[in-house]
Amino acid sequence: MYERGLKTKYGRPFSPESMKRLLKRKFYIGKLIWHGREYKGRHKPIIEKELFYQVQEVLKRRSKDSGEKGKYKFLLRGIAYCKSCGQKLTAEIHPRGTYYRCLNYNRKCKEPYIPVSFLDDQIEALYAHLQPPKSLLRLLKDEMCEIAKRREKIGKVEIKRIKRKIDEIERKEIRLLDEMLSDKVPKDVYERIQRQFSQEKRALEARLATLEIDYKEPLDFLDKCILISSMLLYLHKRFNFDQKKTLLKAVFKRIYVKNKAIVDVELNPPFSILLGDDIKKLFKNPPSRGTEEDVFEQFVKFSFSEKFLITREYISQIFSYPLLRHLKKAA
Repeated sequence: MYERGLKTKYGRPFSPESMKRLLKRKFYIGKLIWHGREYKGRHKPIIEKELFYQVQEVLKRRSKDSGEKGKYKFLLRGIAYCKSCGQKLTAEIHPRGTYYRCLNYNRKCKEPYIPVSFLDDQIEALYAHLQPPKSLLRLLKDEMCEIAKRREKIGKVEIKRIKRKIDEIERKEIRLLDEMLSDKVPKDVYERIQRQFSQEKRALEARLATLEIDYKEPLDFLDKCILISSMLLYLHKRFNFDQKKTLLKAVFKRIYVKNKAIVDVELNPPFSILLGDDIKKLFKNPPSRGTEEDVFEQFVKFSFSEKFLITREYISQIFSYPLLRHLKKAA
């Protein structure tokens, strides 16, 4: 990149760490960070969101202690965590067998080594318990669609109002600038008033970003997750190793292990919503799901996050498998 002209302001090559920071800047996908919060910028993005978040996932996998390194493949490596000390579980091959153990380098954790097959077999039992009726999942989807229609109807009115206010502020900014340039307004007064205008406009643009939502893609994504949620065990039994691993990454954020048993899990959205009732039956103190409006808010918030695009990539991979393509057509 240096040879092609990418240099620092001092004419030096960018360091690998500087390149990593550049690759993580959300400014290039049209976002601004203001007072610690993320907003949609008015500038034109130069990078597609899908590409940006694929890069973030690659950077994440290449970071230290990702749990995914090594030439041997293990189903739960990178996903399973020790419940006692919070460290990831790694997997090792020994003369007497293959085992999972926690990455507690100080050897203070007393959790025993776990035969790989013994722990992997528990995934099948876990999936067997996470089998919500498809009719209930479809009912939830219908409710989400109805809420989306109401939000779009209400949002159209408010969007027009906000855009009028933004246009009005921009006209005031132009007049203020003209008055400053013609010496009718002192520069310090101009800067103070301009800051107020900028704050008002950013607040309005932030609100606008929450209203200008196309629900079609998130709802289509939800539809795919519903199909997967209704047949987790079926898919797990018929998938090959790599496909099983992709399914695990899509559904689970973390799987916690103690005394050689899976004792708790964290699910990725929207599976945390779709499978929440089943999790309540299996583990203690799960988060409450809330009202359908709360569920919708959670889902919309998730659809704007980095994790949405990463999970969507996993779901897209799953639906590229011949088995899912066939089942999708049948559905």
